[in-house]
Amino acid sequence: MSDTYTLGTDRTKAHSGSEARIALRAWVTEHGVKSAFAVSMTMPELNACWLDATNSTLSHFIQLSQGGNAKEALRAEAQDQAGARGGINGGVTLEDAQAILNILNKAKGDAKLDEKRVIELVREHSQPQPLRIEYKERHSGQHNQALAHKDFPKLLKAVSSGENVWLFGPAGTGKTTAAEQVATVLGRTFHFNGALDSEHKLLGFTDAQGRIVSRPFRKAWTEGGVYLFDEVDASLPQALLAFNAALANGIVDFPDGAVRKHPNFICIAGANTIGQGATVEYNGRYKPDAAFVDRFAMVRWDVDETLERTLALGKIEDQALGAKWVDLVQKVRRKIASEGSVKHVVSPRASIGGCALLHAGFTWDEAIEARLRKGLDKAVWDRVSA
Repeated sequence: MSDTYTLGTDRTKAHSGSEARIALRAWVTEHGVKSAFAVSMTMPELNACWLDATNSTLSHFIQLSQGGNAKEALRAEAQDQAGARGGINGGVTLEDAQAILNILNKAKGDAKLDEKRVIELVREHSQPQPLRIEYKERHSGQHNQALAHKDFPKLLKAVSSGENVWLFGPAGTGKTTAAEQVATVLGRTFHFNGALDSEHKLLGFTDAQGRIVSRPFRKAWTEGGVYLFDEVDASLPQALLAFNAALANGIVDFPDGAVRKHPNFICIAGANTIGQGATVEYNGRYKPDAAFVDRFAMVRWDVDETLERTLALGKIEDQALGAKWVDLVQKVRRKIASEGSVKHVVSPRASIGGCALLHAGFTWDEAIEARLRKGLDKAVWDRVSA
């Protein structure tokens, strides 16, 4: 171990700095990694070993150090492709390539990590990868993974703080999916409603037979769970007044009596606007009362282009055609945003739906008309698509 740096016993904390690197290399050597190999390990690789309490990552590096030239092949491939641009495929650095090895070493079923496989994985992972989250199924207890928006950790922190969250952003950016994933990760039930035009659709009501008709908000309020009030900025004031009173007082007067908020009630309001009223793109939105908006922490939810690309390419067999389509969608979106005067929504749904249409047999021009241009003036289209 390093004489000047102590790793300690907390293996949930990553280390940084040159002294930590020396200490970590000494630690992996003591646990079976050959010293000649340990000195070539990067800080991400060393930390991956340290943070994996199961020691499976460490075991894979021990195997690598004892047999074969996989790591050398990885570095050679990275250096060959880096060229004058300093990165693989013009964007991924040598350090990124080495991080691929960490992914491999965490995959428990990968028994053969030879030179050919490493080179394949360098190429496979040379594109940016979307965020993946791990979660435990509430009923089965099975551990699973899912793709997630790049800002999902921020959203999870916000709801975990106890704040009500106003999740706002353009159409099609995955706000509803994100709210569902919050419920999944936290092991809570998910409750949802869209825009409401009356307090009865929020709180429920008593029907002609005297039966209580319950609504999603009541179930979440009384039993706990993640409640998404989607399109909150498209809801009428009478519905929001009742919602505001509930959030303000922590108690709701339902048709059959008052009930206090369950301690595990989590509130997310989904919106296209920040609560300041209609915009040119979203002209059917209302401006809620300022006191109501003030009860929320604002979390912006913009387009995650890496996630968008991954989801879109999952809809089409011809990956080259799909990549070309996503490139066009994202280019048009950026040009529209840069001009400022063109009011035309180009959401990730254009990428995902367009790839699905192309896969189903639509021609390129048909897909453009159906999913991207959507009646946009020809002169404007020619400009933003050039």
